[in-house]
Amino acid sequence: MHGNFSHAYQLLTTYFQEVKAVDRDFISDIKIEGNRFQKYFWCFGSAKRSYSLLRSIEVIDGTFIKGRYRRTLLTALGVDPCNKLFPLAFAVVKLEKLKAKLTFLRCLALISMDLILHLLQSLTEISDS
Repeated sequence: MHGNFSHAYQLLTTYFQEVKAVDRDFISDIKIEGNRFQKYFWCFGSAKRSYSLLRSIEVIDGTFIKGRYRRTLLTALGVDPCNKLFPLAFAVVKLEKLKAKLTFLRCLALISMDLILHLLQSLTEISDS
């Protein structure tokens, strides 16, 4: 996308509607309060369909998005049969706080309840903060 951050955030809803038009299994959840972006979760259909083929190791990690609108990009990763990382789902949230991570886990339930049950049984947090 070209332009400024404000314009890019305005295009998010439209962009993901276009993705949904070509990927019926695409999952997304957006939260906007007033005209302010709060969070966005998405999982492409191919990742949703491939989840059952992955090993039972999942990682949730976050990285900071710098610039005018500071946010955190959360990513859920699985490990494929060739021991390669496989991206499952993504979220852009305000901060990498426990509340944001719990919201991300709830969104992951849209992919598979088995995924959530496994994560809750074997959850270990490694934090760099």
